[in-house]
Amino acid sequence: MKSLLFFLFILAVLSCKKVDEFSVTNPGFVSVVENAKSQHSLYISSFTGNPFEKGKIYVVEDIEEKLASWESAEPKKLNFDFQWPNGIETAPSQFFGKNGIIINDGFLMPGKDDGKIYFLDTSENGGVDASPVTLSTKKSGWYYHQCKFHDFDNDGIPEIIAASGHKPLFGSGTGELVMLKQSKQGGSFTETVLAKGPDTFVELYEQNGTVVIYAAEYFSKKLTLTYSTSNNWLDTSSIKSLTIDADLGTGFDIKIQQFYGKDHLLVTSQGDSGKNGYVAIYEIPDNLLDTGSYTKHIIAKDFNPKSSTEGSGAPGICTEIGTTGQIFLSDDDGGNLYLLSPSDSNYNFQLSKIEENDKTVGSVTLFVYGHSNYIIVANYSKGKVELWRC
Repeated sequence: MKSLLFFLFILAVLSCKKVDEFSVTNPGFVSVVENAKSQHSLYISSFTGNPFEKGKIYVVEDIEEKLASWESAEPKKLNFDFQWPNGIETAPSQFFGKNGIIINDGFLMPGKDDGKIYFLDTSENGGVDASPVTLSTKKSGWYYHQCKFHDFDNDGIPEIIAASGHKPLFGSGTGELVMLKQSKQGGSFTETVLAKGPDTFVELYEQNGTVVIYAAEYFSKKLTLTYSTSNNWLDTSSIKSLTIDADLGTGFDIKIQQFYGKDHLLVTSQGDSGKNGYVAIYEIPDNLLDTGSYTKHIIAKDFNPKSSTEGSGAPGICTEIGTTGQIFLSDDDGGNLYLLSPSDSNYNFQLSKIEENDKTVGSVTLFVYGHSNYIIVANYSKGKVELWRC
Protein backbone atom coordinates (compact mmCIF):
# COMPACT_ATOMS: atom_id res chain seq x y z
CA MET A 1 0.00 0.00 0.00
CA LYS A 2 2.83 2.41 0.87
CA SER A 3 4.48 1.83 -2.53
CA LEU A 4 1.19 2.45 -4.33
CA LEU A 5 0.59 5.69 -2.46
CA PHE A 6 4.15 6.83 -3.25
CA PHE A 7 3.63 6.12 -6.96
CA LEU A 8 0.24 7.89 -7.04
CA PHE A 9 1.78 10.88 -5.28
CA ILE A 10 4.51 11.18 -7.91
CA LEU A 11 1.98 10.97 -10.74
CA ALA A 12 -0.21 13.58 -9.05
CA VAL A 13 2.52 16.15 -8.52
CA LEU A 14 4.31 15.80 -11.82
CA SER A 15 3.48 15.00 -15.42
CA CYS A 16 5.11 16.27 -18.59
CA LYS A 17 3.32 18.02 -21.43
CA LYS A 18 4.75 19.35 -24.68
CA VAL A 19 4.29 23.12 -24.84
CA ASP A 20 5.43 23.82 -28.40
CA GLU A 21 8.30 23.52 -30.88
CA PHE A 22 10.27 25.47 -33.48
CA SER A 23 12.25 24.32 -36.50
CA VAL A 24 16.00 23.75 -36.81
CA THR A 25 17.58 21.38 -39.33
CA ASN A 26 19.06 18.27 -37.68
CA PRO A 27 19.24 19.47 -34.05
CA GLY A 28 21.53 17.12 -32.13
CA PHE A 29 22.48 18.76 -28.83
CA VAL A 30 20.70 21.48 -26.86
CA SER A 31 22.57 23.41 -24.18
CA VAL A 32 21.38 26.19 -21.88
CA VAL A 33 24.13 28.60 -20.77
CA GLU A 34 24.32 31.87 -18.87
CA ASN A 35 24.66 34.99 -21.00
CA ALA A 36 25.97 38.54 -20.57
CA LYS A 37 22.50 39.83 -19.64
CA SER A 38 22.27 37.59 -16.55
CA GLN A 39 19.70 35.51 -18.41
CA HIS A 40 20.11 32.29 -20.38
CA SER A 41 20.73 31.44 -24.01
CA LEU A 42 19.92 28.19 -25.79
CA TYR A 43 22.60 26.84 -28.13
CA ILE A 44 21.60 24.16 -30.63
CA SER A 45 24.17 21.94 -32.32
CA SER A 46 23.26 20.73 -35.80
CA PHE A 47 25.13 18.07 -37.77
CA THR A 48 24.78 15.49 -40.52
CA GLY A 49 26.64 12.43 -41.73
CA ASN A 50 27.03 14.04 -45.17
CA PRO A 51 30.83 14.44 -45.52
CA PHE A 52 30.36 17.51 -47.72
CA GLU A 53 28.14 19.37 -45.26
CA LYS A 54 29.52 21.16 -42.22
CA GLY A 55 28.01 21.24 -38.76
CA LYS A 56 26.32 24.39 -37.49
CA ILE A 57 25.38 26.01 -34.20
CA TYR A 58 22.31 28.17 -33.61
CA VAL A 59 21.48 30.42 -30.67
CA VAL A 60 18.25 31.68 -29.13
CA GLU A 61 19.06 34.40 -26.61
CA ASP A 62 17.13 35.21 -23.42
CA ILE A 63 14.98 32.09 -23.46
CA GLU A 64 13.18 33.23 -20.30
CA GLU A 65 11.32 35.62 -22.63
CA LYS A 66 10.56 32.89 -25.19
CA LEU A 67 8.85 30.31 -22.97
CA ALA A 68 5.36 31.70 -23.55
CA SER A 69 5.82 31.89 -27.35
CA TRP A 70 8.27 29.08 -28.08
CA GLU A 71 7.01 28.49 -31.62
CA SER A 72 7.99 32.08 -32.52
CA ALA A 73 11.63 31.73 -31.50
CA GLU A 74 14.05 32.69 -34.27
CA PRO A 75 17.38 30.86 -33.94
CA LYS A 76 20.43 32.73 -35.25
CA LYS A 77 23.22 30.76 -36.92
CA LEU A 78 26.78 31.34 -35.80
CA ASN A 79 28.94 32.57 -38.69
CA PHE A 80 31.40 29.71 -38.30
CA ASP A 81 31.08 26.10 -39.39
CA PHE A 82 32.15 23.03 -37.43
CA GLN A 83 32.71 19.32 -38.14
CA TRP A 84 30.09 17.83 -35.81
CA PRO A 85 29.35 20.13 -32.83
CA ASN A 86 28.33 18.34 -29.64
CA GLY A 87 27.81 19.62 -26.10
CA ILE A 88 28.26 23.29 -25.22
CA GLU A 89 29.06 24.63 -21.74
CA THR A 90 29.30 28.03 -20.06
CA ALA A 91 32.99 28.98 -20.11
CA PRO A 92 34.60 29.98 -16.80
CA SER A 93 35.11 33.76 -16.85
CA GLN A 94 38.68 33.24 -15.61
CA PHE A 95 39.75 31.97 -19.05
CA PHE A 96 39.55 35.24 -20.95
CA GLY A 97 37.74 37.62 -18.58
CA LYS A 98 34.59 37.69 -20.71
CA ASN A 99 31.35 35.81 -21.27
CA GLY A 100 31.76 32.81 -23.49
CA ILE A 101 30.99 29.20 -24.24
CA ILE A 102 33.04 26.05 -24.70
CA ILE A 103 32.20 24.06 -27.85
CA ASN A 104 33.08 20.37 -28.20
CA ASP A 105 33.44 19.26 -31.80
CA GLY A 106 33.90 16.10 -33.87
CA PHE A 107 32.56 12.56 -34.20
CA LEU A 108 33.80 9.10 -35.14
CA MET A 109 32.66 9.30 -38.77
CA PRO A 110 35.45 9.71 -41.35
CA GLY A 111 35.59 13.33 -42.40
CA LYS A 112 34.04 14.44 -39.11
CA ASP A 113 36.65 13.12 -36.70
CA ASP A 114 39.18 15.97 -36.59
CA GLY A 115 37.51 17.52 -33.56
CA LYS A 116 38.52 20.40 -31.33
CA ILE A 117 37.57 22.20 -28.15
CA TYR A 118 36.79 25.87 -28.81
CA PHE A 119 36.15 29.01 -26.78
CA LEU A 120 33.66 31.47 -28.29
CA ASP A 121 33.13 35.02 -26.99
CA THR A 122 29.35 35.46 -26.63
CA SER A 123 29.29 38.91 -25.04
CA GLU A 124 27.81 40.45 -28.21
CA ASN A 125 24.86 39.05 -30.17
CA GLY A 126 25.29 35.61 -28.61
CA GLY A 127 28.62 35.14 -30.40
CA VAL A 128 27.05 35.04 -33.87
CA ASP A 129 29.86 37.07 -35.45
CA ALA A 130 32.71 36.00 -33.18
CA SER A 131 35.59 33.76 -34.24
CA PRO A 132 36.20 30.71 -32.04
CA VAL A 133 39.55 30.22 -30.33
CA THR A 134 40.96 26.67 -30.46
CA LEU A 135 41.96 25.43 -27.00
CA SER A 136 42.81 21.78 -27.66
CA THR A 137 45.94 20.38 -29.26
CA LYS A 138 45.49 19.46 -32.91
CA LYS A 139 45.23 15.66 -33.15
CA SER A 140 44.08 14.04 -36.37
CA GLY A 141 41.10 11.71 -35.91
CA TRP A 142 40.19 12.64 -32.31
CA TYR A 143 36.95 14.27 -31.20
CA TYR A 144 35.26 15.64 -28.07
CA HIS A 145 31.72 15.48 -26.68
CA GLN A 146 31.71 17.36 -23.37
CA CYS A 147 33.85 19.30 -20.86
CA LYS A 148 34.00 19.65 -17.08
CA PHE A 149 35.86 22.32 -15.11
CA HIS A 150 37.80 22.17 -11.84
CA ASP A 151 40.65 24.21 -10.34
CA PHE A 152 42.99 21.34 -9.50
CA ASP A 153 46.03 23.46 -8.55
CA ASN A 154 44.20 26.33 -6.80
CA ASP A 155 45.68 29.00 -9.08
CA GLY A 156 42.29 30.62 -9.66
CA ILE A 157 41.94 29.32 -13.23
CA PRO A 158 39.93 26.10 -13.67
CA GLU A 159 41.35 23.28 -15.76
CA ILE A 160 39.27 21.63 -18.49
CA ILE A 161 38.59 17.90 -18.22
CA ALA A 162 37.32 16.12 -21.33
CA ALA A 163 37.04 12.67 -22.86
CA SER A 164 38.44 12.33 -26.36
CA GLY A 165 37.52 9.51 -28.74
CA HIS A 166 39.22 8.01 -31.79
CA LYS A 167 37.90 5.40 -34.22
CA PRO A 168 40.22 4.29 -37.05
CA LEU A 169 38.68 3.17 -40.32
CA PHE A 170 39.64 -0.40 -39.42
CA GLY A 171 39.96 -1.78 -35.92
CA SER A 172 38.61 -0.87 -32.50
CA GLY A 173 38.05 2.59 -31.14
CA THR A 174 39.86 4.04 -28.15
CA GLY A 175 39.58 6.96 -25.77
CA GLU A 176 41.66 9.30 -23.62
CA LEU A 177 40.84 11.40 -20.58
CA VAL A 178 42.59 14.74 -21.10
CA MET A 179 43.26 17.89 -19.09
CA LEU A 180 43.63 21.31 -20.71
CA LYS A 181 45.50 23.79 -18.53
CA GLN A 182 45.80 27.51 -19.24
CA SER A 183 49.20 29.09 -18.55
CA LYS A 184 47.63 32.36 -17.38
CA GLN A 185 44.41 34.28 -17.97
CA GLY A 186 44.15 34.92 -21.68
CA GLY A 187 47.03 32.56 -22.40
CA SER A 188 47.27 29.36 -24.39
CA PHE A 189 46.22 25.90 -23.19
CA THR A 190 48.35 22.78 -22.85
CA GLU A 191 46.62 19.42 -23.33
CA THR A 192 47.80 16.44 -21.25
CA VAL A 193 46.58 12.85 -21.38
CA LEU A 194 45.59 11.66 -17.89
CA ALA A 195 44.31 8.16 -18.62
CA LYS A 196 43.29 5.78 -21.39
CA GLY A 197 39.67 4.74 -21.85
CA PRO A 198 37.13 7.59 -21.39
CA ASP A 199 35.81 8.51 -24.83
CA THR A 200 32.43 10.24 -24.65
CA PHE A 201 30.83 11.64 -21.48
CA VAL A 202 32.37 12.08 -18.02
CA GLU A 203 31.32 13.37 -14.60
CA LEU A 204 33.57 15.00 -12.00
CA TYR A 205 32.71 14.38 -8.35
CA GLU A 206 34.29 15.44 -5.06
CA GLN A 207 33.62 13.93 -1.65
CA ASN A 208 35.57 14.44 1.58
CA GLY A 209 38.49 15.99 -0.29
CA THR A 210 38.73 13.19 -2.86
CA VAL A 211 38.14 14.09 -6.50
CA VAL A 212 37.23 11.38 -9.00
CA ILE A 213 36.22 11.44 -12.65
CA TYR A 214 33.60 8.90 -13.71
CA ALA A 215 33.27 7.71 -17.30
CA ALA A 216 30.75 5.48 -19.09
CA GLU A 217 33.13 4.21 -21.75
CA TYR A 218 31.67 3.60 -25.19
CA PHE A 219 34.46 1.59 -26.81
CA SER A 220 35.75 -0.23 -23.71
CA LYS A 221 32.18 -0.98 -22.56
CA LYS A 222 32.80 -0.37 -18.87
CA LEU A 223 32.13 2.14 -16.10
CA THR A 224 35.36 3.55 -14.65
CA LEU A 225 36.70 6.13 -12.25
CA THR A 226 40.00 8.00 -12.47
CA TYR A 227 41.74 9.57 -9.47
CA SER A 228 45.10 10.88 -8.23
CA THR A 229 46.90 8.90 -5.54
CA SER A 230 48.46 12.13 -4.21
CA ASN A 231 45.52 14.45 -5.02
CA ASN A 232 47.93 16.24 -7.36
CA TRP A 233 46.34 15.96 -10.78
CA LEU A 234 49.22 17.81 -12.42
CA ASP A 235 51.49 14.88 -11.54
CA THR A 236 50.44 12.43 -14.25
CA SER A 237 52.37 9.59 -12.58
CA SER A 238 49.83 9.75 -9.73
CA ILE A 239 46.81 9.22 -12.00
CA LYS A 240 45.17 5.80 -11.72
CA SER A 241 41.97 4.25 -13.08
CA LEU A 242 39.64 1.68 -11.53
CA THR A 243 36.78 -0.31 -13.05
CA ILE A 244 33.42 -0.06 -11.31
CA ASP A 245 31.40 -2.16 -13.77
CA ALA A 246 33.11 -4.33 -16.39
CA ASP A 247 29.70 -5.44 -17.71
CA LEU A 248 28.30 -1.99 -18.49
CA GLY A 249 28.00 -2.59 -22.22
CA THR A 250 28.29 0.29 -24.67
CA GLY A 251 28.46 3.23 -22.26
CA PHE A 252 26.82 6.49 -23.21
CA ASP A 253 25.43 9.15 -20.86
CA ILE A 254 26.52 9.63 -17.24
CA LYS A 255 25.36 12.15 -14.66
CA ILE A 256 25.48 12.78 -10.93
CA GLN A 257 21.86 12.96 -9.73
CA GLN A 258 20.11 12.83 -6.39
CA PHE A 259 17.74 9.97 -5.62
CA TYR A 260 16.21 9.35 -2.21
CA GLY A 261 18.20 12.24 -0.76
CA LYS A 262 21.64 10.95 -1.83
CA ASP A 263 23.97 11.42 -4.79
CA HIS A 264 23.98 8.61 -7.35
CA LEU A 265 25.41 7.88 -10.78
CA LEU A 266 22.72 7.89 -13.48
CA VAL A 267 24.01 5.97 -16.51
CA THR A 268 22.65 4.94 -19.88
CA SER A 269 24.13 1.93 -21.66
CA GLN A 270 23.47 1.01 -25.28
CA GLY A 271 23.94 -2.62 -24.37
CA ASP A 272 25.58 -5.07 -26.74
CA SER A 273 26.72 -2.99 -29.73
CA GLY A 274 23.71 -0.69 -29.52
CA LYS A 275 21.05 -3.30 -28.75
CA ASN A 276 19.27 -4.25 -25.52
CA GLY A 277 20.18 -0.95 -23.89
CA TYR A 278 19.24 0.05 -20.37
CA VAL A 279 19.23 2.78 -17.73
CA ALA A 280 20.99 2.17 -14.42
CA ILE A 281 21.47 3.95 -11.11
CA TYR A 282 24.60 3.27 -9.06
CA GLU A 283 24.81 4.00 -5.35
CA ILE A 284 27.93 6.06 -4.53
CA PRO A 285 29.74 4.69 -1.45
CA ASP A 286 31.39 6.76 1.29
CA ASN A 287 34.76 5.51 0.06
CA LEU A 288 34.77 6.56 -3.59
CA LEU A 289 37.64 4.20 -4.41
CA ASP A 290 35.84 1.12 -3.10
CA THR A 291 34.62 -0.06 -6.49
CA GLY A 292 32.93 -3.13 -5.05
CA SER A 293 30.47 -0.94 -3.13
CA TYR A 294 28.85 0.79 -6.11
CA THR A 295 25.54 -1.08 -5.99
CA LYS A 296 23.91 -1.18 -9.43
CA HIS A 297 20.15 -0.93 -10.03
CA ILE A 298 18.82 -1.38 -13.58
CA ILE A 299 15.65 0.73 -13.65
CA ALA A 300 14.64 0.30 -17.32
CA LYS A 301 15.82 -2.08 -20.05
CA ASP A 302 15.26 -3.56 -23.52
CA PHE A 303 15.86 -0.38 -25.52
CA ASN A 304 16.70 -0.94 -29.19
CA PRO A 305 17.40 1.31 -32.20
CA LYS A 306 14.94 1.42 -35.07
CA SER A 307 17.81 1.32 -37.55
CA SER A 308 20.23 -1.57 -38.06
CA THR A 309 22.94 0.80 -39.31
CA GLU A 310 26.30 0.23 -37.63
CA GLY A 311 26.77 2.69 -34.77
CA SER A 312 23.05 3.05 -34.03
CA GLY A 313 22.06 2.62 -30.41
CA ALA A 314 19.50 3.25 -27.68
CA PRO A 315 18.85 4.79 -25.21
CA GLY A 316 20.54 8.19 -25.27
CA ILE A 317 20.83 11.20 -22.98
CA CYS A 318 18.77 11.62 -19.82
CA THR A 319 18.19 14.19 -17.11
CA GLU A 320 16.49 14.18 -13.74
CA ILE A 321 13.56 16.59 -13.57
CA GLY A 322 14.59 19.00 -10.84
CA THR A 323 14.57 17.24 -7.48
CA THR A 324 11.52 15.09 -8.17
CA GLY A 325 13.35 11.82 -8.71
CA GLN A 326 11.76 11.51 -12.15
CA ILE A 327 13.92 11.07 -15.25
CA PHE A 328 13.32 12.44 -18.75
CA LEU A 329 14.95 10.09 -21.27
CA SER A 330 15.86 10.43 -24.94
CA ASP A 331 15.87 7.13 -26.81
CA ASP A 332 18.55 8.25 -29.32
CA ASP A 333 18.17 5.98 -32.38
CA GLY A 334 15.16 4.31 -30.73
CA GLY A 335 13.30 7.51 -31.57
CA ASN A 336 11.13 7.85 -28.46
CA LEU A 337 10.89 10.07 -25.40
CA TYR A 338 10.26 8.46 -22.03
CA LEU A 339 9.44 9.46 -18.49
CA LEU A 340 10.78 7.31 -15.65
CA SER A 341 8.91 7.71 -12.37
CA PRO A 342 9.91 6.12 -9.04
CA SER A 343 7.32 3.59 -7.87
CA ASP A 344 8.79 3.33 -4.38
CA SER A 345 11.98 4.05 -2.43
CA ASN A 346 13.66 0.80 -3.53
CA TYR A 347 14.86 1.71 -7.05
CA ASN A 348 11.74 0.52 -8.83
CA PHE A 349 10.66 2.86 -11.65
CA GLN A 350 7.66 3.07 -13.96
CA LEU A 351 8.56 3.64 -17.64
CA SER A 352 6.10 5.73 -19.69
CA LYS A 353 6.45 6.54 -23.39
CA ILE A 354 5.44 10.18 -23.86
CA GLU A 355 6.35 10.66 -27.54
CA GLU A 356 7.08 8.29 -30.42
CA ASN A 357 9.15 9.25 -33.45
CA ASP A 358 10.25 7.39 -36.56
CA LYS A 359 13.99 7.77 -36.16
CA THR A 360 16.50 9.63 -33.99
CA VAL A 361 15.99 11.93 -31.01
CA GLY A 362 18.97 13.96 -29.82
CA SER A 363 19.83 15.35 -26.41
CA VAL A 364 17.55 16.69 -23.69
CA THR A 365 18.37 19.34 -21.10
CA LEU A 366 16.67 20.75 -18.00
CA PHE A 367 15.90 24.46 -17.61
CA VAL A 368 14.40 25.57 -14.30
CA TYR A 369 12.54 28.88 -14.37
CA GLY A 370 10.45 30.16 -11.50
CA HIS A 371 8.71 27.17 -10.00
CA SER A 372 8.59 25.23 -13.28
CA ASN A 373 10.82 22.52 -14.71
CA TYR A 374 11.21 22.79 -18.48
CA ILE A 375 12.81 20.12 -20.66
CA ILE A 376 14.22 21.16 -24.02
CA VAL A 377 14.49 18.36 -26.60
CA ALA A 378 16.54 18.19 -29.80
CA ASN A 379 14.26 16.12 -32.02
CA TYR A 380 16.83 15.34 -34.71
CA SER A 381 14.76 13.50 -37.33
CA LYS A 382 11.75 15.83 -37.07
CA GLY A 383 13.94 18.92 -37.30
CA LYS A 384 12.31 20.42 -34.22
CA VAL A 385 13.43 21.85 -30.89
CA GLU A 386 10.68 20.96 -28.45
CA LEU A 387 9.74 22.57 -25.14
CA TRP A 388 8.18 20.38 -22.46
CA ARG A 389 6.87 21.50 -19.09
CA CYS A 390 7.07 19.04 -16.23
